[in-house]
Amino acid sequence: MKVPKTHSRNGLTLLELLTALVLASLMMSGVVGVLRQMKQKSKQIDQLDLQPAWESRLVSLITHDLQNSRRISVNETSITLTGYMGRDFNTGQATHRPTQVRYFARQTEENAWLLREEQHIDVRSTENTQTEVVCYDTRSLTIERLEEGTLRLATPLRQPTNQVFVTIPARLRISLFDVTTPSKTVTPQLQTEVFLR
Repeated sequence: MKVPKTHSRNGLTLLELLTALVLASLMMSGVVGVLRQMKQKSKQIDQLDLQPAWESRLVSLITHDLQNSRRISVNETSITLTGYMGRDFNTGQATHRPTQVRYFARQTEENAWLLREEQHIDVRSTENTQTEVVCYDTRSLTIERLEEGTLRLATPLRQPTNQVFVTIPARLRISLFDVTTPSKTVTPQLQTEVFLR
């Protein structure tokens, strides 16, 4: 009688090797996909121009005020917006009450501030006005119309002149400067474009 040969299995079969390779490649592709996403998110975060809190708040305030205003009154000391941009003084929530908002600068020899004064027109009391500092070290504010050609709506905040009422354009560029008389060579502290329509 013949004794059957017994084969000892010292290795893996071809099928087991192929299965292991497929599973390993699936795991590696998943890891590579996650790493690629992490790298893209990291690049996006690095590329973001993270504005300081005061810039974000100022852009938000001016955008809200311009979007809800019905007219702009400009002179060399202030920019006054009239419309329905009212906010609750305690919570900051929009109430859309008839309001007049004025942006103006106050200066001393060492310091300069951009102030925002909000006055609720429909309230006849001493508590209908609030003034707040929205930016430090700002000596001038300009608003330019960005439509057919650029038209300057406001000049640096300096001496009073006659007020001019302007209808609200579709696009505006707002610039803040830390100098009294900005020129084309002076870089603004903050410059943003606001789309109103």
